Amino acid sequence: MKKLGAMMARWSPIRLRTLRSKLLLTYLAAIAIPLLTLGIYSMRLLDSSLKEQSISVEKQDLLQIMENAKSSLNSFVSLSSDISYDPKIWRYFYSDYDEPGESMEGYYTLIRPLFARYLTLRPEIRKITIYTKNDTLLYNRFEIAPVEPGTYEAKLYDETLASRKVLWKLREDSDSGEKLVTLSRMLNLNNVVVGMVVLYIDENQLYGNIRGQTEGGEAYLLGPDGAVLSSTDRTALGQPYGGTELDVRTEGQGLLSKEIERDGSEERLTGIPFALSQFPNEQWALVKTVPQKTILAVTRQSKIYQLGAFALLVVLLCLISVTMSGSITRRIKELVIKMRKVERGDFDVAVSFGGQDEVSYMGNTFNAMAAKLNTLVGQVYEMQLTQKDMELKNRESELKWLQSQINPHFLFNTLDAVLYGIRNDKEETAKIVEFLANSFRRSIQWTEDLVSLEEELKFIKEYLAIQRFRMPDKFAWQAEVPAEALSLKLPKMLLQPLVENAVHHGLSLKKEGGSLLLKVEEQDKGTGREIVIRIRDDGVGIEEWRLEEIREILHGHEAGETDRHIGLKNVYDRIRLYYGDQGHLEINSVYGEGTEIEVRIPVLEEEDSDV
Repeated sequence: MKKLGAMMARWSPIRLRTLRSKLLLTYLAAIAIPLLTLGIYSMRLLDSSLKEQSISVEKQDLLQIMENAKSSLNSFVSLSSDISYDPKIWRYFYSDYDEPGESMEGYYTLIRPLFARYLTLRPEIRKITIYTKNDTLLYNRFEIAPVEPGTYEAKLYDETLASRKVLWKLREDSDSGEKLVTLSRMLNLNNVVVGMVVLYIDENQLYGNIRGQTEGGEAYLLGPDGAVLSSTDRTALGQPYGGTELDVRTEGQGLLSKEIERDGSEERLTGIPFALSQFPNEQWALVKTVPQKTILAVTRQSKIYQLGAFALLVVLLCLISVTMSGSITRRIKELVIKMRKVERGDFDVAVSFGGQDEVSYMGNTFNAMAAKLNTLVGQVYEMQLTQKDMELKNRESELKWLQSQINPHFLFNTLDAVLYGIRNDKEETAKIVEFLANSFRRSIQWTEDLVSLEEELKFIKEYLAIQRFRMPDKFAWQAEVPAEALSLKLPKMLLQPLVENAVHHGLSLKKEGGSLLLKVEEQDKGTGREIVIRIRDDGVGIEEWRLEEIREILHGHEAGETDRHIGLKNVYDRIRLYYGDQGHLEINSVYGEGTEIEVRIPVLEEEDSDV
């Protein structure tokens, strides 16, 4: 264990001391490993989902087949009932005739036209025959036939008579060889039996109902006696499957699905028992079987596709991570080297970055800042050598010191938002860095001490955009500025610290979201025009004792926690330096309701703006 700890100690500083290695490790830990874990889990979930979906599809198909078959079977039973309980037909077969020719009238007026109409409407019924023991009738062996001892029909007659219900059988026509499903029932009225009605139904009618929705498997229709009346497996026709694994008539009501082994192979069986409308106690069954290898082939193919997609995605992410980390860290490393030179006092440095991304903006901004620092250092050096106009120089030096104090204050608070973005979302980090670069570029481009109110508002908008990345749901803000006031001049970065103070000490501490209002008015005084600027927030407010402390700090009556209020103090001092007694800053607050800061400064005329 100690050896392992020593190896890790030697490995960590070597492997993870660079930003690129940390970025790569972060990508692998945060993207690749979870993605692989998700891939394994999703494949298992997909396997289970495909099986469940397959079972659901099988059940839906079976329900549709059952409804189609049940509808056809009920229609056959209904037609046989119409014939069996027709009093005219019953009377025709009940009557005795002295001569066979006497029955011809009833045959041509009743039996033949009625059966012909049925056969025309239902072409799947090959013929309708009534078998009778009334030997006074004239037989034609199509609609009317005798019950001859020893024949199949005589056996069926006795079986149907004994059962007192409808019997379903499958037989092969001796002439055509086609499979026929027979429906037999007694011609019975008032418990007087005069014959047996038999419907010869083309088995292809039932086969057509189940054939279209059984791809990849076999379907079986089991009659009330367990025999197969129709099936896509043509070798199973007529087979007695009652009591076998395919017989689900005893499984109760409703759909069921189970695994079975038949003929040495594993299959999934889906079945449903059902009953016809007129005979609810006689159970039929519709069964579908699908080989397990067919089901596994579908899931196996899906797994291969998904595994390939995940592998390709992991490789692509790794390549992108290596490329992006190298592009970022190379330029950042160069920037760090130049910054160390600046730290040692060498301001004559510059970086050369290509591209238009945020790191390039930061490099260009660094170049401008280094150049400006170099210029400022030279100016300060020259100012120290000059003693002329000491009072004016001291005043300008104090103003520049106050303005330079704002830049690092703004930078430190903004970098806090950048750090938050890095920890949470890299896309947000890119946007924050872009806004930061724009803000630095704007501050560098402000070569004059006075800027227009429009420029100041643009700077505030960029600052608030950065803060909203860190606090997306904390506040909304609005500026009410008349168009004619946008060109008015005021000291640069005069309002941004006040807005920053409202966000950090008011809105960010509020649990729910808040709002910020910046309102500008131009008023006419007796001695001239003045600008009235109000910055109002509905944040947590300031307690009365702390508000008094802040006011004392602003007026310089006590030291207090000056570092906490450097922004307010800086703005107040610059107003006093620029405008003297004509400039005012007032702060009012109600704890729990919000804070309002009011700034009043005179409108500078063209000659005054050169001050």
